Amino acid sequence: MHRGEAGLVTRLEAFRAEVEAHRERPAPSAPERKTRRAAAPAKNRGQAAPTPGPAARGKLYIPDFADHAFAYAGALRYAVFDAEVLPPPDNEVRRKGERFSSGRECHPYSILAGDLVQLAESLPPKGPPAIFFYPGTFIPCLMSQYGPGHRLILDQLGDVRLEVLTPDSNELYELLGLQGGVRLWRGLTAIDTLVKLACEMRPYEKSKGMVDAIHRVNCLDIARAVENGDIVGVAGACVERFSSAAIDTEAWQKRELPVVGIAGDMYTRSNTFANQNLFHKLEAAGCEVWPSPFMIDIFDFGLKTAVARSLYRRDMQGFLRMGSWLLLKEMSEQGVKKLLSRRVKRFAEPGAEPGYEEMRAVAAPYVGERAMEVISVNIAKMSDFASKGADGIINAMCFNCMVGNVSSAITGKLRREHDDIPIVNLVFGASEGASQSLRLEAFLHQVKAYAARRRAAPSAPLAVLPV
Repeated sequence: MHRGEAGLVTRLEAFRAEVEAHRERPAPSAPERKTRRAAAPAKNRGQAAPTPGPAARGKLYIPDFADHAFAYAGALRYAVFDAEVLPPPDNEVRRKGERFSSGRECHPYSILAGDLVQLAESLPPKGPPAIFFYPGTFIPCLMSQYGPGHRLILDQLGDVRLEVLTPDSNELYELLGLQGGVRLWRGLTAIDTLVKLACEMRPYEKSKGMVDAIHRVNCLDIARAVENGDIVGVAGACVERFSSAAIDTEAWQKRELPVVGIAGDMYTRSNTFANQNLFHKLEAAGCEVWPSPFMIDIFDFGLKTAVARSLYRRDMQGFLRMGSWLLLKEMSEQGVKKLLSRRVKRFAEPGAEPGYEEMRAVAAPYVGERAMEVISVNIAKMSDFASKGADGIINAMCFNCMVGNVSSAITGKLRREHDDIPIVNLVFGASEGASQSLRLEAFLHQVKAYAARRRAAPSAPLAVLPV
């Protein structure tokens, strides 16, 4: 669990959320949430709505927390802000972040802090104002304290040119507007699917690095399309661009490599530096990676939960507001999903990603129906991997992560109820260490043995958790 002052705030928020759910009281209103997050300077708190032009607020710099950062950059540019994605983090960024961390924070906090410090050092002394931007949250997770913590770092640096903006979903909607939100969602859906396609193709490429190079170009194209273009058409062109990568056609058609599903906390499982190049290590060991969605599953689950809760509480205003968001989300993603499902194997299969009702039913026996969304989704996804053909599962989590720790306590039961599928909890921090390498090596040995056993007896059904 979290330690220190920030961890205490997180636990108190989680406890308060449980009390509110138990007593069926309405959630705190948006103004109350903003008051609780009032560590931002007053000039930050008043910047929820777009200004007439980007010069009034300064350029927005987005850390490369995942490939999906490019969708955010495109949506912000659509809303007339000047936005740029920073280079991927490296060891120098990590060291800079750790200088301003106590060691009691989760690892993504330190990496983002390093991105912030490096950006502050790179800006000209008398240059225009700038904003360090990344999506925030109001769920009971330490991530809700990232913004205030990073603003304190700027206070320590004495930097007045740079601000930190971490809007939650409601504030982001106010920032982007209706059409901006729709375009962001389409971009996130497109990049999420292109990540899956890249993972499917990479183990079979003949020229190593070609698929990654194509994928990087695709992310830039999606960003430009989200800003001002035909997102569905550009996504189709991105899929066709993958066809230029030379692959082992025979091996691609057979698809006999063991498949490893990647679950865990959102940042660690998606960020190459944070998970220490986990995807490529698995592929180099002869496996195919099956990634979890980056954010769309959690947002979908949370939105549908909010709609159901509003209806149960007879909160018609909340029901109409959340219901309209849900309807817009469903309508905006259909074109992208339909196009991309024709090519991406694990996207085209029926039930490729579990829906809201399935996730609730699968997660409830482990964590109950009132568990925090990110925990329910992570547990449901691990069970989904096991039920739909994965040969092993990795719960990739950062050091001091509440979601990862809770999930790791349940993996033993998941394993027993799914034919003893190999599951490993990998904790990532400043350095990998010999023990981490040994655990991964032992896990890969189990995965290959499990895959060989399944393929030798294809008619033997795997145990599936009853729902």
